[in-house]
Amino acid sequence: MGRISWKSFCACSWILIYGLSYIYLQVEGAFHFLFVEQTQLFLYDWAENATVLLKPAGLAVLVANFCIQHFAVAYVGPLIMSGWIVVVGVLLQCALTKAFSARIIQIMAILPVIASFCAIFVEQYHYASIVASAFLALCLWGYFEIVSHKFRLAYVWTMTIVLFLAAGSVSVLFFVITLCYELFHYRTKAYVHAIPFIAMIVLVMLGQHKQWYGELRLILLPDSFYNNRMRPLPLIYFAWASIPMAFIVATIADRLPSKQIMVRVRAITLILLLVLCGGYVFKTTPLPDVYEELDCYLRKGEWQKLLTRVKTLQRRNYVYATMQNLALAESRQLADKMFFYPQMGVKGIHPEWNKIPYLSMLLSDLYFSMGQIALSQRMAFEANVTYNNNNPRMLMRLV
Repeated sequence: MGRISWKSFCACSWILIYGLSYIYLQVEGAFHFLFVEQTQLFLYDWAENATVLLKPAGLAVLVANFCIQHFAVAYVGPLIMSGWIVVVGVLLQCALTKAFSARIIQIMAILPVIASFCAIFVEQYHYASIVASAFLALCLWGYFEIVSHKFRLAYVWTMTIVLFLAAGSVSVLFFVITLCYELFHYRTKAYVHAIPFIAMIVLVMLGQHKQWYGELRLILLPDSFYNNRMRPLPLIYFAWASIPMAFIVATIADRLPSKQIMVRVRAITLILLLVLCGGYVFKTTPLPDVYEELDCYLRKGEWQKLLTRVKTLQRRNYVYATMQNLALAESRQLADKMFFYPQMGVKGIHPEWNKIPYLSMLLSDLYFSMGQIALSQRMAFEANVTYNNNNPRMLMRLV
């Protein structure tokens, strides 16, 4: 690449991607990461850690929770998550470098980075999925480093089981990617690599017998990285399957003729594909709701900041109006200044409960402010159940 080497170019590119990712996450999701940290309970003792580690994806969950507990510090959430996203991309690039000779194919390592932004702001999504993707990319890099066919087979056997225990459903992706790679490149011996499928069946049957998860989809699909009581959005599946998608596109591109014109066509096609994927992601990805910012002010008792922010909102609903009136009541201004702010009728003072988690939390705060302790605890119970009994704020309300 002229005066600058390819490695230096890649290093500078990843540093730039990290910086842009951090700026984007900080601008769009500063309050989202604070909200995520406040809705999870972190228990660190040997008994609790052993219980988590014995379940599929246990190690990924522990690592993610360790990172999430630091989101309470301003600017740290985007810093950590940008780092994990870039780590996935760097490890995948190392794997693609070993698997394919053409340098331009390494650009497909950006696809999981783009896909990660699909789910990072989705409510009820657990960041253990991104940690699990990093484990998957690391194992794939190790797989492509092995030259001996026998050692590769033993490696697939071992890592399928290790990944299932450490990273959950990404072990299915690891098995599928390695099997397809063998089919494309070593057809005479590829059938042997189907044998680890037996290990997958045994692990799935064991998971069902031990009741690690209630449904099969929670073992084989990314549903385990989402709230078990809800169906995940299609964006979650796109983020989960981005690494095998990158390998599929890379394999097709690698099979094209190596003539000069085809090399340019391949490069342009891969870049256009990433641009289209990026455009789709940033168009369809749900951004953090203003509710998370207002909830932060409500939780800290910063009533004036909440009221000032509500005045700037162009789009209003019953939830925002309720938080506004709760702030007025707590700051002893409701009777004097209620109509200084836009109102939305009775539902703006007391919204109807529709079993949505954040509305349950808001109603719990509202009833507590009114002195209705029994109703407040009932709403706290409903909200806590939705968060898998791990919402510290609602647990304190119940106590």
